[in-house]
Amino acid sequence: MSIPWYMSDSRFEPGTVADVGYSIRLILSNPEPKPNEWRLHLAIRTRKTDGVKDYLIRPARVATFKKCQSLKEAQERAEQWFSNWRNDLF
Repeated sequence: MSIPWYMSDSRFEPGTVADVGYSIRLILSNPEPKPNEWRLHLAIRTRKTDGVKDYLIRPARVATFKKCQSLKEAQERAEQWFSNWRNDLF
């Protein structure tokens, strides 16, 4: 599965955010003191029904990728994690 990461959206650092469909957003972050570690956060969008507003729920950290040498490697590992997570759901 190839996830389209935002590369030119001025709201995000290039390659760190991806929307999967309408309801799921993946966010990669690299903590300052740990240059070879990337964290994956998952945010789920609620739908506007029964008085619930349409917005993204606060992201939760779902994975930490250690010994990642580049953003591209972190993206690949995030895509693999998401594919496994999606398969576990269904």
